[in-house]
Amino acid sequence: DVYKRQVSLENKYGDAYIQELSGQANLNIQYGNLKVNRLLRGNTKPYNSINLAYGNAEVEEVAWLDLFVSYSDFETSSAEMLFIENKYSKVYGDKAGTIITEGKYDKYNFEEVDNFVSEVKYSNIKFAKLNKKFSVDGSYTNVKIESLAKSFEEVRADLSYGNLTMGTEPGTSFNLKAESKYGGINVGPEGKLSKVKENSYVKIWGDVGSGGKAKVDVITRYGNITIN
Repeated sequence: DVYKRQVSLENKYGDAYIQELSGQANLNIQYGNLKVNRLLRGNTKPYNSINLAYGNAEVEEVAWLDLFVSYSDFETSSAEMLFIENKYSKVYGDKAGTIITEGKYDKYNFEEVDNFVSEVKYSNIKFAKLNKKFSVDGSYTNVKIESLAKSFEEVRADLSYGNLTMGTEPGTSFNLKAESKYGGINVGPEGKLSKVKENSYVKIWGDVGSGGKAKVDVITRYGNITIN
């Protein structure tokens, strides 16, 4: 049965398990493990909240969640909306709708993400597929998106001391503006592109494929941009 009331839990040096909850969850786990089957509460404040430190959490399915994670691993199979503060931790899983995160010394690894917005330092971001929008402001951070969906809307990146690598599905079209200072730019797909190179600065802009409404606006300093 689905438990509908609010659940508040503080757990240190032990494990906790929740089957299914539609009410609000406020879970604090330190030096232990958390396993949850389903957190169903959606876009209703206060949101579900998990504060995880020096532990591991596995949440099979979650709707909307405030996640505070430090020195830990957080895994989910399906998440609708994640608001994350991340320190020295890994957040990973199969499918996420929207992720909004701020972190340092953090990792993100998902098979499929619709939207991702981040401000990070000393980070690593890897997605197999991005469906809609991606935005990152990062330093000492590497980004790899294996495949942009044909229907993606926007990719924006501002990176210092980090590389950006993206793959595209065949036939994907978008408007491109890419700049690199003390780095290189490699664009594989064909299009109507212009290029300027002056000393340590390079810029490539124009339409990839037939152009269209989708946009890629990326800049790196001391890093490379690769679009395959």
